[in-house]
Amino acid sequence: MPDGGTMKTTTTGRLAPQLRDELERLIERHNKRAYNRCGKAVRNCSYRSEVARRATILLAFGELAQLGYRLRDPRNLADKHVRALARHWNEKGLSSQTIHGRFSVLRVFSGWIGKRGLVGDLPGYFPGKDMRRQIAATRNHGWEANGVSPEELVRRARGIDERLALYLNLQHVFGLRAKEAIMLRPLRAITPDGGHLEVSDGTKGGRPRLVPIDSDERRAAIAWAREVASRTRSHCLRWPGLTWEQAQARFYRGLAKLGVTRRQLGVTSHGLRHGYAQQAYRVLTGQPSPVEGGALGRIDRERHRLAGMKVSALLGHGRVDVTGYYYGSYGHALRLSPEIHLARQKEAPLRESG
Repeated sequence: MPDGGTMKTTTTGRLAPQLRDELERLIERHNKRAYNRCGKAVRNCSYRSEVARRATILLAFGELAQLGYRLRDPRNLADKHVRALARHWNEKGLSSQTIHGRFSVLRVFSGWIGKRGLVGDLPGYFPGKDMRRQIAATRNHGWEANGVSPEELVRRARGIDERLALYLNLQHVFGLRAKEAIMLRPLRAITPDGGHLEVSDGTKGGRPRLVPIDSDERRAAIAWAREVASRTRSHCLRWPGLTWEQAQARFYRGLAKLGVTRRQLGVTSHGLRHGYAQQAYRVLTGQPSPVEGGALGRIDRERHRLAGMKVSALLGHGRVDVTGYYYGSYGHALRLSPEIHLARQKEAPLRESG
């Protein structure tokens, strides 16, 4: 995610009033929309993305002012300004992950001002520097791996706020995002055969998915969710009378009371999705995931790949490589066995002749 909203107070003071006002107008006009790689608005973006994107834009122009570039109109942003920011961020020693996020926002912003294509690919700004992002997990973010029991935290949460406990339980047993758990309508989200939960409200990119209800634990979670939902006319699990933004704020306040933060217990609610992904991988392969120690020498590349495709679908992602973020990656260490290579070489002439 790009930098957080706290940057506003440290950067806007350096901006000329005319520039600041025009930036705010542009942000107000465009910032609620998410864009694809072609620059086309495809959906509304999340509140957190809005805040982070706004902060990054104000930061960039604030740092340009600090570097001596006194822009009066944001539409005057040019290649020399982008390169100045690249040099500045490189000199500050920012990680490639952070720089990727900031450049992503600059690309979106350049489209807002009618200058699509202004911001190029990162290697052009950082010659000789490896700017690849580290997307595979090198530390296990799952709760159990960090000595935190999901069941115990759900029990404690239930003593504070039943819906908060329910959201955490749904994240734990179904791998839901926080927004998906809060927005779920369980009375209508079960398939006719009762075998799957259809997740459609609050999904990323509006992509629905089916998650199996294939254990007593998951069936109990659904029964609890349906009972709570039946108490309100909307049949939604969101706290009655709250907007999504208000519910989101209440959710994170509740987590802080429980100590579910990186600073306190060392975990976040998103870590429940990590745990779900790792469990799904173990069930599909019969082996621990890479971040849990892996199974080099006991698992082949194809089996690992097929499991990744399934886990990606269960999590609601469209790309299999995203699973590395949840349970790590073997990188180049996982190779096909010589027997499989030989078999594929023998099959190749048959495929070509066919």
